[in-house]
Amino acid sequence: MAGRPQRTTLDDKHWKALQLIEEGDYTLKDIAGICKIPEETLYELKAGNIAKQGQVAALFQSESEKITAKLVKKAQDLSKTNMALAHVLITRILKTLEKKKNQSKDDKKLVCKLMMCIAASQPKVSIGSLSYSVTKGMNPQELVHEFTRLATIANGASQRSAVQTPLAGRPRVLPAFNGAGDFAEEEPETPSV
Repeated sequence: MAGRPQRTTLDDKHWKALQLIEEGDYTLKDIAGICKIPEETLYELKAGNIAKQGQVAALFQSESEKITAKLVKKAQDLSKTNMALAHVLITRILKTLEKKKNQSKDDKKLVCKLMMCIAASQPKVSIGSLSYSVTKGMNPQELVHEFTRLATIANGASQRSAVQTPLAGRPRVLPAFNGAGDFAEEEPETPSV
Protein backbone atom coordinates (compact mmCIF):
# COMPACT_ATOMS: atom_id res chain seq x y z
CA MET A 1 0.00 0.00 0.00
CA ALA A 2 3.04 2.24 -0.09
CA GLY A 3 2.72 5.14 -2.53
CA ARG A 4 -1.06 4.72 -2.68
CA PRO A 5 -3.06 7.60 -1.15
CA GLN A 6 -4.94 6.63 2.01
CA ARG A 7 -8.68 7.33 2.05
CA THR A 8 -10.08 9.10 5.07
CA THR A 9 -13.77 8.83 4.17
CA LEU A 10 -16.08 5.93 3.45
CA ASP A 11 -17.01 5.46 -0.21
CA ASP A 12 -20.23 4.10 -1.74
CA LYS A 13 -19.08 0.46 -1.48
CA HIS A 14 -18.47 0.88 2.25
CA TRP A 15 -21.89 2.48 2.83
CA LYS A 16 -23.57 -0.28 0.81
CA ALA A 17 -21.75 -2.91 2.93
CA LEU A 18 -22.85 -1.15 6.13
CA GLN A 19 -26.44 -1.00 4.87
CA LEU A 20 -26.39 -4.75 4.15
CA ILE A 21 -24.90 -5.44 7.58
CA GLU A 22 -27.75 -3.44 9.14
CA GLU A 23 -30.37 -5.40 7.17
CA GLY A 24 -28.92 -8.59 8.65
CA ASP A 25 -29.89 -10.84 5.74
CA TYR A 26 -26.38 -11.66 4.52
CA THR A 27 -23.12 -12.98 5.91
CA LEU A 28 -19.97 -10.87 5.62
CA LYS A 29 -18.79 -13.20 2.85
CA ASP A 30 -22.00 -12.56 0.89
CA ILE A 31 -21.76 -8.81 1.52
CA ALA A 32 -18.19 -8.76 0.23
CA GLY A 33 -19.34 -10.43 -2.99
CA ILE A 34 -22.33 -8.10 -3.43
CA CYS A 35 -20.27 -4.96 -2.80
CA LYS A 36 -17.28 -6.24 -4.81
CA ILE A 37 -14.95 -5.79 -1.85
CA PRO A 38 -12.38 -8.54 -1.20
CA GLU A 39 -13.62 -10.68 1.69
CA GLU A 40 -10.42 -10.28 3.70
CA THR A 41 -10.63 -6.50 3.27
CA LEU A 42 -14.19 -6.43 4.60
CA TYR A 43 -13.17 -8.43 7.68
CA GLU A 44 -10.25 -6.05 8.24
CA LEU A 45 -12.52 -3.03 7.87
CA LYS A 46 -15.03 -4.46 10.34
CA ALA A 47 -12.21 -5.21 12.81
CA GLY A 48 -10.81 -1.69 12.39
CA ASN A 49 -7.41 -2.87 11.16
CA ILE A 50 -5.76 0.51 10.52
CA ALA A 51 -2.39 -1.08 9.75
CA LYS A 52 -3.73 -2.82 6.65
CA GLN A 53 -6.69 -0.65 5.61
CA GLY A 54 -5.73 2.80 6.79
CA GLN A 55 -7.89 5.36 8.57
CA VAL A 56 -11.00 4.22 6.68
CA ALA A 57 -10.96 1.02 8.79
CA ALA A 58 -11.49 3.02 11.99
CA LEU A 59 -14.40 4.87 10.39
CA PHE A 60 -15.94 1.63 9.10
CA GLN A 61 -15.55 -0.05 12.49
CA SER A 62 -17.14 2.93 14.23
CA GLU A 63 -20.16 2.87 11.91
CA SER A 64 -20.39 -0.93 12.25
CA GLU A 65 -20.43 -0.65 16.07
CA LYS A 66 -23.21 1.97 15.89
CA ILE A 67 -25.24 -0.41 13.72
CA THR A 68 -24.62 -3.30 16.12
CA ALA A 69 -25.72 -1.18 19.10
CA LYS A 70 -28.87 -0.16 17.24
CA LEU A 71 -29.67 -3.79 16.34
CA VAL A 72 -29.12 -4.95 19.94
CA LYS A 73 -31.46 -2.22 21.22
CA LYS A 74 -34.08 -3.18 18.63
CA ALA A 75 -33.85 -6.86 19.61
CA GLN A 76 -34.20 -6.00 23.32
CA ASP A 77 -37.24 -3.82 22.61
CA LEU A 78 -38.86 -6.55 20.52
CA SER A 79 -38.17 -9.09 23.24
CA LYS A 80 -39.82 -6.89 25.89
CA THR A 81 -42.84 -6.29 23.64
CA ASN A 82 -43.20 -9.99 22.86
CA MET A 83 -42.93 -10.89 26.54
CA ALA A 84 -45.64 -8.38 27.46
CA LEU A 85 -47.94 -9.68 24.70
CA ALA A 86 -47.30 -13.28 25.78
CA HIS A 87 -48.24 -12.44 29.37
CA VAL A 88 -51.45 -10.76 28.23
CA LEU A 89 -52.35 -13.82 26.14
CA ILE A 90 -51.50 -16.26 28.94
CA THR A 91 -53.56 -14.21 31.42
CA ARG A 92 -56.52 -14.26 29.05
CA ILE A 93 -56.28 -18.05 28.59
CA LEU A 94 -55.93 -18.68 32.32
CA LYS A 95 -58.94 -16.46 33.11
CA THR A 96 -61.01 -18.38 30.55
CA LEU A 97 -59.96 -21.69 32.08
CA GLU A 98 -60.66 -20.40 35.59
CA LYS A 99 -64.29 -19.71 34.64
CA LYS A 100 -64.82 -23.33 33.57
CA LYS A 101 -66.51 -25.48 36.20
CA ASN A 102 -64.90 -28.77 35.15
CA GLN A 103 -61.47 -28.68 33.66
CA SER A 104 -60.53 -31.45 31.26
CA LYS A 105 -57.20 -33.21 31.24
CA ASP A 106 -56.22 -31.13 28.18
CA ASP A 107 -57.03 -27.93 30.07
CA LYS A 108 -54.76 -28.99 32.93
CA LYS A 109 -51.98 -29.87 30.46
CA LEU A 110 -52.37 -26.44 28.86
CA VAL A 111 -52.05 -24.73 32.25
CA CYS A 112 -48.96 -26.82 32.99
CA LYS A 113 -47.37 -25.90 29.64
CA LEU A 114 -48.15 -22.23 30.16
CA MET A 115 -46.59 -22.27 33.63
CA MET A 116 -43.48 -24.01 32.25
CA CYS A 117 -43.19 -21.35 29.55
CA ILE A 118 -43.44 -18.58 32.12
CA ALA A 119 -40.85 -20.26 34.37
CA ALA A 120 -38.46 -20.83 31.47
CA SER A 121 -38.66 -17.22 30.32
CA GLN A 122 -38.51 -15.34 33.61
CA PRO A 123 -35.54 -14.83 35.88
CA LYS A 124 -32.70 -13.65 33.68
CA VAL A 125 -30.24 -10.84 34.00
CA SER A 126 -29.22 -8.99 30.83
CA ILE A 127 -25.91 -7.18 30.72
CA GLY A 128 -25.34 -5.58 27.36
CA SER A 129 -26.12 -8.19 24.74
CA LEU A 130 -25.47 -11.10 27.14
CA SER A 131 -28.19 -12.76 29.17
CA TYR A 132 -27.59 -14.86 32.27
CA SER A 133 -30.04 -17.17 33.97
CA VAL A 134 -30.07 -16.87 37.75
CA THR A 135 -32.27 -19.88 38.49
CA LYS A 136 -30.69 -22.75 40.37
CA GLY A 137 -31.60 -26.32 39.65
CA MET A 138 -33.95 -27.52 36.94
CA ASN A 139 -36.86 -25.73 35.34
CA PRO A 140 -40.23 -27.54 35.25
CA GLN A 141 -39.65 -28.95 31.76
CA GLU A 142 -36.32 -30.42 32.81
CA LEU A 143 -37.93 -31.89 35.96
CA VAL A 144 -40.67 -33.61 33.91
CA HIS A 145 -38.04 -35.01 31.53
CA GLU A 146 -35.88 -36.21 34.43
CA PHE A 147 -38.81 -37.92 36.20
CA THR A 148 -39.79 -39.62 32.94
CA ARG A 149 -36.20 -40.80 32.46
CA LEU A 150 -35.98 -42.11 36.03
CA ALA A 151 -39.35 -43.87 35.71
CA THR A 152 -38.13 -45.61 32.56
CA ILE A 153 -34.97 -46.77 34.34
CA ALA A 154 -36.97 -47.97 37.36
CA ASN A 155 -39.46 -49.85 35.15
CA GLY A 156 -36.63 -51.48 33.22
CA ALA A 157 -34.81 -52.50 36.41
CA SER A 158 -37.92 -54.11 37.86
CA GLN A 159 -38.23 -56.44 34.88
CA ARG A 160 -35.76 -59.28 34.83
CA SER A 161 -35.66 -59.31 31.05
CA ALA A 162 -34.53 -55.68 31.00
CA VAL A 163 -30.86 -56.49 31.53
CA GLN A 164 -29.57 -59.15 29.20
CA THR A 165 -26.20 -60.43 28.24
CA PRO A 166 -25.00 -60.15 24.66
CA LEU A 167 -26.21 -62.89 22.36
CA ALA A 168 -23.84 -65.84 22.14
CA GLY A 169 -21.46 -65.71 19.22
CA ARG A 170 -22.33 -62.08 18.44
CA PRO A 171 -20.01 -59.10 18.85
CA ARG A 172 -21.48 -57.83 22.14
CA VAL A 173 -24.84 -56.62 20.77
CA LEU A 174 -27.75 -56.19 23.17
CA PRO A 175 -31.35 -56.74 21.99
CA ALA A 176 -33.15 -53.61 20.75
CA PHE A 177 -35.43 -51.67 23.12
CA ASN A 178 -39.00 -51.27 21.80
CA GLY A 179 -39.86 -48.21 23.94
CA ALA A 180 -42.72 -49.87 25.86
CA GLY A 181 -40.53 -51.08 28.70
CA ASP A 182 -39.58 -54.39 27.06
CA PHE A 183 -36.87 -55.52 24.74
CA ALA A 184 -37.76 -56.69 21.26
CA GLU A 185 -38.02 -60.45 20.86
CA GLU A 186 -36.22 -60.59 17.53
CA GLU A 187 -32.47 -60.58 17.37
CA PRO A 188 -30.85 -57.37 16.20
CA GLU A 189 -28.91 -57.35 12.95
CA THR A 190 -25.21 -57.89 13.26
CA PRO A 191 -23.42 -54.64 12.46
CA SER A 192 -21.13 -54.89 9.47
CA VAL A 193 -17.46 -54.56 10.26
